[in-house]
Amino acid sequence: MVDGALDGGANHSSSGRSNTKAFEETLARYRELSARALLELSVVRRLPIGNGILTVDTNAQAWTRARPEEADKGGDAVRAALSLVRLKRRLAMG
Repeated sequence: MVDGALDGGANHSSSGRSNTKAFEETLARYRELSARALLELSVVRRLPIGNGILTVDTNAQAWTRARPEEADKGGDAVRAALSLVRLKRRLAMG
């Protein structure tokens, strides 16, 4: 953060999976809208934003993928955003 302004951000969310076509279509639409909104926010605000959406069958799978000591998918999104923040700062310095 510089002068109270954010330098970047990350989104990490998870959703359950279902065997119904309607649910899968809704989930696909959610992913698309979420990614599009974050992209627009990133462009408008000139902020790098990492995005990680997990699709899982159980809460246990969500926790396994999210825990830092296991798959750490949220950490992946944050590390990607921080990498872009560093790149943005280097480019700004010329």
